[in-house]
Amino acid sequence: KASHAHFLSAMGLAKKTRSEFETAVRLDPNNVEARADLAEFYVEAPGIVGGGKDKAEEQASEMAKLDPAQGELVEAWIAEKNKDLSSAEDHFRAAVRLSHGKPGAWLNLAQFYRRTGHMDKMQDAIKHAIGADGSNRVLMQVAEILNRDKGDRAQAVELLQQYLSSPTVEDAPAFKAHYLLGTIYEEQGKNEAAAQQYRSALALAKGYALAQTALDRVTREMASAPTRVNWHPNNSE
Repeated sequence: KASHAHFLSAMGLAKKTRSEFETAVRLDPNNVEARADLAEFYVEAPGIVGGGKDKAEEQASEMAKLDPAQGELVEAWIAEKNKDLSSAEDHFRAAVRLSHGKPGAWLNLAQFYRRTGHMDKMQDAIKHAIGADGSNRVLMQVAEILNRDKGDRAQAVELLQQYLSSPTVEDAPAFKAHYLLGTIYEEQGKNEAAAQQYRSALALAKGYALAQTALDRVTREMASAPTRVNWHPNNSE
C-alpha cells in the first residue's frame, strides 16, 4: 500500500510539473527556456503522465524558429533517448556550431560524452568550454561534470580550488564549491579535509542542509575511528 501511495504521489507531482511547464509556454510562447523545460519533460516522462517524444519533437520544431541551437539540443535529447547515439552526437555538435561555440553547448556535449563513456572526447569538449568562457560559473559546472560517476577528481579539485581562490567567487555560489570539494575529499577518505570544507560551506550558508548532514557524518566517522598508537621498542608492555 505504501509503495502504491508513493507511486500515485509521484504521478500527481509529475502531472503538476507538466501543467506548470505547459502554462509557462502558453503564457510566453517565445520563451526558449520554458520550451526547453517542457521539451525535456516530454522526453523523460512516460506517457501516463503526459510525456512523449512526439510532443518533444513539436517543441524542437518551435524552438528551432526561436533559437536553432536550442532546437538542436532537444533533437539530441530525443535521439539519445531513442538510443541513436550517432544522431545524438550530431545534434549536440550542431548545437555547438549554431551557438557559435557557447560554453553551455560545449558542456552539454561534454556531459553526453560522459554518459556514453567517451572520456577523451569529454575532456576535449571541456577544454573548449573553458576556452570559450573561463568564468567561475563555467569552472563550477565543469567540476560538477568531472565529479559525477567518479570521473577526474584531481581535475575537479584543481578547478574548485581555482574558483575558490578567485577574487570574484560571487559568480557562482562559493558554499556549493566548498560542499562539492568536501564530498570529493570524503570519497578519498580525507575526512578532516572534508569536514573543513563542509564547515566553510556552512559558514557561508548556515541553512545548507546537505553540508550539515555531511559534516555530521564525517564527524561521527572521525570520532569512531580507532586511535593510532605509535609503538616504540622502549615502550613498556
